[in-house]
Amino acid sequence: MDQLLDIAEQHLPRPFFALLNTLQAWLPLVLTICTIYWIITSVIRTASWAVSTMVFFIKYGTLFAIVASLWQFVQDPANAPAGIANMLVGSKGVSSRQRAPAGKNPGATGFFGKSNQVKAGGKVEAQYKEEVEQGRRIVEGVKDYVWDSAQRFMTDRVLPAAQDRQKGDDKAKGKRSK
Repeated sequence: MDQLLDIAEQHLPRPFFALLNTLQAWLPLVLTICTIYWIITSVIRTASWAVSTMVFFIKYGTLFAIVASLWQFVQDPANAPAGIANMLVGSKGVSSRQRAPAGKNPGATGFFGKSNQVKAGGKVEAQYKEEVEQGRRIVEGVKDYVWDSAQRFMTDRVLPAAQDRQKGDDKAKGKRSK
């Protein structure tokens, strides 16, 4: 680099050579500062993108899971996930009452096999049907509550506001026509 500067000093006028020396001294510093700025902004943007993407998937994944579970429960409570059914019914559910005693194998029929229902004299199945019906009543009650709330909101808030707006428009039209 020094050889190039020697050649430039011989062939360039003094002001251009002074400018070249000044740029040579400041250029590494400017490039370093620009590089550090670009690195920092890149890291910040990448981190914020990652966080916002994570929040998006958590938020909408949870929402989707809740809606899908409730939809499954409403469609067929017998096949709904046990956690949602137990949460809505408010009990421990059938599965916890049919656990095998400690140290004993439930056998070839499993926890929900026919032998367990026969041993209980059909009480398990009747209790399960009662809990399913109770769960349906709860879901129906929630649906009715949401529907009534939406109707009250429309009649109490939205329709009066629209009527007030229309009265204001009618008054404005009346003033213009006079």
